[in-house]
Amino acid sequence: MTGGFAQGLADVGGSLAIVQQTYRLTQIERGVSGLAQYPFSRVQRFEVAGGLRRISFDQDIETEQYSAVSGQRIGRFTEEGL
Repeated sequence: MTGGFAQGLADVGGSLAIVQQTYRLTQIERGVSGLAQYPFSRVQRFEVAGGLRRISFDQDIETEQYSAVSGQRIGRFTEEGL
């Protein structure tokens, strides 16, 4: 997982607000593999191996808004799957 953070001032609903944004990028890795062997004799055998691997990514931005006057939270929302 990786990400970032930003903070600034913005006009929210006609009043000054502190806006904080957290950005997250998540990498998800899944895999499966297998091996099969069949011995024909002590010196010869048949082997087969295989596998699957899937890598996916997800990202989201979480935004929180606070009143610049009172410090009270006035909004919070998350944008997912960007």
